Amino acid sequence: PETEKRIGCLRKVIRGRPCAILLPGSSISKLKRRIEELKGLDICFASVNDYWIMEDAILSKIDKKLDIIMRSAIECRVPGERDFAFLKRKSNFFISERAGYFESQMPLGDFLSNKVLFFVAERSEKMHYVPSPEYPLHFFAQASFTILTQILMVGGASLIVWFGADGGLIDWRNLYFGGWASDSLDRLKYDTETFNFTFQRLLSNVHNTWGKNPPLINCSEKSHYKVIKKVSYDEAFKELHDVYNKG
Repeated sequence: PETEKRIGCLRKVIRGRPCAILLPGSSISKLKRRIEELKGLDICFASVNDYWIMEDAILSKIDKKLDIIMRSAIECRVPGERDFAFLKRKSNFFISERAGYFESQMPLGDFLSNKVLFFVAERSEKMHYVPSPEYPLHFFAQASFTILTQILMVGGASLIVWFGADGGLIDWRNLYFGGWASDSLDRLKYDTETFNFTFQRLLSNVHNTWGKNPPLINCSEKSHYKVIKKVSYDEAFKELHDVYNKG
């Protein structure tokens, strides 16, 4: 019952809108230059880990904030002061894996329980078959944004667009955008290979369990992630405008 309640709260935040996940690959620098083109659209913005970099460098240019964040990496030390501040905002949602530790540091109470969702992630062979009806919020452990993507699907996103999902170096530019605290290139390559091997199956698990299968596109034309359709910024912006115009 508690899981169903929190999923319902997540869906109220998303409201069937298109979701843009902002990630730290260097290709997102173009979004910083073009973000004004999305100013009039009702988009659900989401990010992971050091999310404030995306708010300060990009979304602040159109007076927007993130609607949903996911913070589950151990190095994030969840919950921290930034997490407390985020949860004080209106109409937003926080996702994390570390339920026991989080609640020991910050008792949720009735108010915050409507703004926080916890999941389970493990990296083992059996986790290739989740989520499932028996384990609806269990996921194969890999890069944070891949689990966030699956949860946004569960939450009823009408379209999901990745910005900055490069999966490695592109054009020998900086690996990450804006001073993002991040893993090494070797670790990123490993995560990318894991993604390419597993992600299509995981999407099928979400669809079979939750009945959700929204369009998913990657606005990084030279991305090393192979499974998801890669599009240009012009194409991604057109998709977002089309969804908005259809209402």
